[in-house]
Amino acid sequence: MDITYLLLTIPQWIIFVSIVVIVYGWIENKRIFWQIGVLGLVLLSAFALYALFSKLVSPDIYISEDELDQDGLNMSEIPRALHMVPIYWGLALNGILSFITFISLKNNNKHYKWLTVVTILVCLALFFMLINALNS
Repeated sequence: MDITYLLLTIPQWIIFVSIVVIVYGWIENKRIFWQIGVLGLVLLSAFALYALFSKLVSPDIYISEDELDQDGLNMSEIPRALHMVPIYWGLALNGILSFITFISLKNNNKHYKWLTVVTILVCLALFFMLINALNS
């Protein structure tokens, strides 16, 4: 099994489970599930930062624009790990938003519902970006 396949599917499952737990906590009005779901997204951000800084998703392949023009390189020839770098930076930045949402949930801030909606929408966008990278 390829490591890039695991690096694409692990975040997908964490996002899926976290969104389900958040929605369940919201519907059943159980704040502990809501917080567990958001905390799962914060932990996903820590995993994304680990993967970025340990060079799991960014191979030592750098392609300049001159090489792109000379070789006629298309997107299908670029390694999958290089496609994952912006997605993993998005996951890391989503962790900041998730952490803010978690703090607002803990402090019972009046804007925690809107922050949760924004967090879920960003997670869904990242989820579909991961699916697109998996299909490429």
